[in-house]
Amino acid sequence: MPNVSMHHTGITVSDIHASIAFYEALGFTRSFPEPAPVDEAWLGTVVGVENARLLLMFVSLGDHRIELLQYVDPEGEGARPLASNDVGSFHIALSVDDVSTEYERLRALGVEFLSKPVVVTGGPFEGLKAVYGKDPDGNTIELISGVEGRFPT
Repeated sequence: MPNVSMHHTGITVSDIHASIAFYEALGFTRSFPEPAPVDEAWLGTVVGVENARLLLMFVSLGDHRIELLQYVDPEGEGARPLASNDVGSFHIALSVDDVSTEYERLRALGVEFLSKPVVVTGGPFEGLKAVYGKDPDGNTIELISGVEGRFPT
């Protein structure tokens, strides 16, 4: 097996500054002071978008990095948020100490949630507490607690 490790998860966003602020509110830290412009010839070849120019920012939480990308040129189509059961839908799950407290804090900052936090009362996930919210482009963020030691690494 080749030596493979996780480097980052990339998300294309409509407003990189709004996305940076959102992820910082979740506890992520930015990798550099301002978004980095990328407009070199190799970019279009790698991403499959001719003459691509974008702004890039890595935000990190623990050992995971998210690469936020805002295409300046050519601009893509507007966001079409997917339902949780749509193919291609994804979510980023954040383990928190207290889902309800974090839910209330983020709601006060204007974060939209699909429901109030739910406690699982039976089955293999009994005791977990979770809620789905949305980032500025409608991507799903899950807040979850009670996961410690439940899933193999």
